[in-house]
Amino acid sequence: MPCEAVLFDLDGTLIDHFRAIFQAYQYVQDHLDFPPVTLDRVRRTVGGSVPVTLERLAERPVSGAELERAMNLFDERFREVMYDEVEILPGVPALLDRLETEGIRRAVLTNKRGTNARAILDHLALGPRFERTVGAEDTPYRKPQPELTAWMLGELGLDRERTLLIGDSTFDIETGRLGGLRVGAVATGSHTREELVEAGADWVAGDLAELAGRMFG
Repeated sequence: MPCEAVLFDLDGTLIDHFRAIFQAYQYVQDHLDFPPVTLDRVRRTVGGSVPVTLERLAERPVSGAELERAMNLFDERFREVMYDEVEILPGVPALLDRLETEGIRRAVLTNKRGTNARAILDHLALGPRFERTVGAEDTPYRKPQPELTAWMLGELGLDRERTLLIGDSTFDIETGRLGGLRVGAVATGSHTREELVEAGADWVAGDLAELAGRMFG
């Protein structure tokens, strides 16, 4: 898998933050007419930014004042638990070490709000391992829009043909396809290995340790 740079997704790829997202959704549910959901349902829904996730979990259109209220409630609770309910996923430090040793550049491209993404990575002492962390509200775009990928490649001066995107969801695979990037997918977040294969990832692995083995032999 020769490449000069890797763009990583965040939730489900580098970190497990699903419990914090679940708690934040439960807080919305307690205050608004949103249906109860399981942690597994949240895990399988995350990936398209908070507004998209809230609407998918609500199973109905959510907009206007209701969406603003739901977002405010979500953010209120999320800020309270975001540092307590987060873990680095297995294989992350070792892969980052290897990429650094090989001189391969590293950045994060996520639909999590950019300020939260950077705060979480700094809290986990991972922030300095990445050249850039870009999320929702940092640009006018979101994954899987090809404009976001083009913007990121332009900002970092990367060649799309030598850049690999690593993620855990069909959002990430679509992002790579629309942006002209190869995609490595890991079944550590929102989707199973079978779903990732069916969605058309170039490489699918159970976790980042397995993917690293494929990248470096």
